[in-house]
Amino acid sequence: MPTLNIPLTDTPVPLDLSATGLAAIERNIGLIVRTAAWSVPLSRDFANAMGFLDTPLPHGLTQHTAALMDRIEQFEPRVTVTALNVTGATADGTAVLTLKYDVKDGAP
Repeated sequence: MPTLNIPLTDTPVPLDLSATGLAAIERNIGLIVRTAAWSVPLSRDFANAMGFLDTPLPHGLTQHTAALMDRIEQFEPRVTVTALNVTGATADGTAVLTLKYDVKDGAP
């Protein structure tokens, strides 16, 4: 079961378009997590719905986690998310998303 740690910051992350296999899956997951929904003109429902931003932290974080797991499985069909946890969510905006997932049988 691979584990992926994604820092949630506004720092740009290079996009490796030549990635294949597990690296491509992790690139796609990172893209889904870091892209705000409604920011992709031809796919308004792509990516990370940010509706949780105006809710109190414990409730908002729970909503966000559930919605993000659904989005990852919708837009990266080669994986099944088994766990998703956000740690270090502080007032300064620092947080790390830790994702555990299984690659589905037959996925390239």
